[in-house]
Amino acid sequence: MRRHMQRMRKSVRSRLPLSRFRTKAPPHIIRYFQPVYPLEFSGLKIGQILTGEKWDYQLVEKLDKKFLYAETFKAKVQPKGESLEYPEWAIVKAGNQGVGTSVRAFSREYNAYHLSTVASNGLFRSMYDLLSDPRALDADDEEWDPSDEDLPQCLAFEWLDYTLADVPPNRVRNDYFIWNIMNTILQSAVALNTSNYVNTYIEPRSLLLSDAASSTPVMKVADLHGVYKEGDILFPAPTLTKFSCLRAPEQFLGHPCVRSCTVWSLAAMIFQILKPEAFTLPPELRGIAFLIECEPRMIAYFMKLFPHWKFSIGPGNNVHDKDTYRWRFEDAEMFARTPDILPFSIQIEKMNISRELRNILSMMLIPDVQSRPSAADVLRSNEYRIFSESIHRPIYA
Repeated sequence: MRRHMQRMRKSVRSRLPLSRFRTKAPPHIIRYFQPVYPLEFSGLKIGQILTGEKWDYQLVEKLDKKFLYAETFKAKVQPKGESLEYPEWAIVKAGNQGVGTSVRAFSREYNAYHLSTVASNGLFRSMYDLLSDPRALDADDEEWDPSDEDLPQCLAFEWLDYTLADVPPNRVRNDYFIWNIMNTILQSAVALNTSNYVNTYIEPRSLLLSDAASSTPVMKVADLHGVYKEGDILFPAPTLTKFSCLRAPEQFLGHPCVRSCTVWSLAAMIFQILKPEAFTLPPELRGIAFLIECEPRMIAYFMKLFPHWKFSIGPGNNVHDKDTYRWRFEDAEMFARTPDILPFSIQIEKMNISRELRNILSMMLIPDVQSRPSAADVLRSNEYRIFSESIHRPIYA
């Protein structure tokens, strides 16, 4: 594995004019990649019935959702006993039990729904049941503690028709729809912050919609695997997703989760919807080693987008983690020498969007964690008030 990773690094070395390069991958990457592939899901089958406390659920369709930590199914709800009111459909998530970090992500989502500010809040998709599942958790994985309580195996959630990723871009790119997105996610963030928790990761698949074609779509926040306790520091595992730019920059460098993490993620997602090529690494920062060098490349990209940002390395969880963040920072400085990327302030001025939307995105998309507002700050701000007052509800045919 180590030899393979070194060959991958050499392929990039020939493409980038870097003066120096580490020839040995950080230990956490070697430890992380060895147990991960192939992804070991259980192989739940269409037609299988899973038993819950409230209802039973018959799997009818496997959904094409590329989650590393879970696979998802559409399920028909089967009532129990004398149940008179029950939904027709549910979504069932089955955790990836072969990977410790994935088990933890699945467990975070399960535990988030036990927060009173989530369980009773209509801004979040409802969780119906903890389901029976024939699989056993993989106790050989060193990344999680098998003595942890309440590790879930299979969960049933409320079904909504679409995710934001399914909505045609031309329908999303109007101020009223964007305001709905902002309001839903900001209000949900405030609810989590009340319990001292932070949603660190918002992406288009995390926002569910019904009646998406109407002028008043129903929106709910889902996929709470990115919910951490305020002050937690993320484990420095590689990010294997094109949406890694939606994580606040300080999280790549070992800083604690703070309330403004959600604001960055929301603003970055909206910016990427308005400008699909935004936050997309240029060819010079891609290559065969992308899976290994994702974080340093993203940090390098942020260095170009925000040239006045003063990067710093956070405390990490231990000495080993701090070394990992230091290595990321050193590699990022090298990668940042190569591509020419226009700063964010210039890019957003050239975009064909309203002045009000431009102002609020500029206020939210601030890399300096000390200057970036929290969700509550945004909702109280003049920029948000002016943006809210400026929008006009569209009339769809």
